[in-house]
Formats: sequence, structure tokens, C-alpha cells
Amino acid sequence: MASDNKTNIACVKTIQKLDDDEVYEFPPSLQNLAQHEILKKKLAVVNVVKQLKRNQYRYIKIAFNDDEKKEYEDDTGNIVFKDNFLQETIRKSAGTSVQDIVNATTKPKPLSTLLKDIVIEKFVNKKQNATLWIATFEKECLRLGIEKERFSEALRLVIDGPVTDWYSLNIKQLTLEEDWETWHASFLEAYADRGWKDVMYALEYKYSFGSLIDFAIKKINLLVETEPTISEASRINLTVASLPNFVRNRLSKKEVTSQKKLITELTNLESLIQKNSTSPLTKNENPKPEQQKKSNDRSSPSQKPTSQRKPCSFCEKEGKSNMFHPETKCWYNPTSGIEKPTWLVEKGKVKSGNVKLTNNNELETLINENADSKN
Repeated sequence: MASDNKTNIACVKTIQKLDDDEVYEFPPSLQNLAQHEILKKKLAVVNVVKQLKRNQYRYIKIAFNDDEKKEYEDDTGNIVFKDNFLQETIRKSAGTSVQDIVNATTKPKPLSTLLKDIVIEKFVNKKQNATLWIATFEKECLRLGIEKERFSEALRLVIDGPVTDWYSLNIKQLTLEEDWETWHASFLEAYADRGWKDVMYALEYKYSFGSLIDFAIKKINLLVETEPTISEASRINLTVASLPNFVRNRLSKKEVTSQKKLITELTNLESLIQKNSTSPLTKNENPKPEQQKKSNDRSSPSQKPTSQRKPCSFCEKEGKSNMFHPETKCWYNPTSGIEKPTWLVEKGKVKSGNVKLTNNNELETLINENADSKN
């Protein structure tokens, strides 16, 4: 027999047959003495309950007649209660006292064991909403069967970084004997956000592109982080108000009465995003051909297709290919009118102005003819 450590309710923790070594434990849902109609009428039980104080235990013997045994044992000898087979928790060995068995079955489990299944990230005070985090921590502790009196002790196992310094200070100032409400208030005093930055971000966060479902989930998550107690109706209204007009106009206020229905309706409208030409997603992913052409022109304004450039025909005749200068300025063009390089004139490749070019033999013959005529 035991007194529950939260509300002083008398509980039945374990049961054992005198001629057996096995000890069986009642599940928490079946430990309240009020559920044990036969036991609570026994004089020994009535007397021991009067003597029990908070967190005290007693191991007592109870005699059952054949009809009463059926309350805790089936026809084949299995230990049951209300059609529930009880779990064997320990086997009594030689030298083990009854009190040792009681202590083994009623001793609180280590917090490290209980918290191994906690679903919460450690609090390190980096972009974390302290109000939402501490509320989640409390819910997880209750889910794992941790009593409220042990919350402050459990907190040490789910914090890290500089937050451990705050915890060490509170251990000295408050101690673990202080009630959880005081620890809760101290935590929020140290880490709760007092500014409006997160609130404004959550309210002003609007759909721009991508999945409607992803947007709705993130929007609702931001709202809950800023105000954990926000009503479902407010979550729906603020999320719908942040949607584009062409999506919002497709949602019926009569139909969208819950967060689940909102998600369902948005799922049906996902295809609308792909079809609507005004969607930023469509614009970004599928630019119009005119925009693409302008973009290409801006990226290379001076570039022209190679097919529009022709090599100089005069240079090609001289065996010089891939020369793309204008033919009107080519040295080999006799009508270009530009001054020719001396080395080209000397080689007889081009003419310099209107002067006829000759080789040295022709010049020597002309000089000799002029000399003979004078003589």
C-alpha cells in the first residue's frame, strides 16, 4: 500500500501470493484504492490507510475467500485485475526481504531513463521561443510520467550552453525544494522575448511562391511560437489573410472551419499555382520569351552572329584567310584610296597612288635609252 506523492490518494502498488516468489505490479491506471472494491473494505486496509503519510509505504497481508480470490486470479492461476494481466516485476530470491521488494517496485525511476524518450530539442537560447519551449517541456514531462515536483530537476537534462550557468545560479538561490511555478517564472524572466520582432514577422509572413501547404504549416507554426494559446479560428484567419487573392477567393469561409479542413482545401488548390500566370513562382521559373531575349541581349550587347561577318576577299586572294576587316580599308584593294605600306609597294603587290611600279631591270633599261638619245 502507498500514498500517491501528488494528491495523497491511497494506492495499491503490488500484489504477491504468499506461497509464490513472484511480485506483480498494478499499472498506474489501476492503482487507485477506490477501484479495489474488496480491498478497501478489509479492516487491515482501512487501518493502514489512516496511518499512511505522504510518500509512505506499507506491506500488509490480506486473507481472501474463494470468491474474493477471483478478483485477482483467473481460473488457471494467472494474476489479473479487471481482465488485465499484471506484469511480473521482480522475483523474490533467498535473503531478499519483503521491504526490499516493495522498495524495488515503488522507487522512482531515474530521470535520465525517463527523459530518453522526450521529444524536445535542448534549450540553448539560440532563436528559440522560451515561452513555447517551457510549455512543451512541461507537457513532455507529464507524458513521460514525471511528477511536477521533479520538473526543476529534469530541466537540467534538457538545457545546454550558457543556460547551464543560469541553472547553477538558481540551484543556489531557489534550490530544488522550491515549487515549479517559481522556477517557471525565473526561466521566462531570463529568456522570454520582450520585443515585437518575432510577432511582426509571424503576422507579416505572406505567401510568395512554392507549395501552399508548406506555407500554411510554416505560417501556423510561427503564430503558435509567438502565441502558444492562440485560438484555432485566429490561426485560420491569419493564414488565409496571408494568401494571394486568387487563392483566398477560392476558399469558402463556411467550409474552412478547422485547421485540418484548411489544409485539405489548400491541397486541392495546389494545381492553381501552376496555372496562374500572375504567380511569382510562374514568373520566376518560366520567363516570357521576350524577357529571355532582352536578357540575352543585355548580357552580350556587342556580340553578333558569326554568320553575318564575311572575310576580306582581297586578302583571301593573297592567301590570307580569316581576315575580317572592311574591304574598303584593305591594303590589297586597288580602289581603297589609302596609303600603302612601303614593303608592299616594293614587292610590287600594290600600287602607291597613281605611280606605276616596275622592277629594277625595267628601270635600268629606261635610263640607258634616255642616255643614248642624248648622245
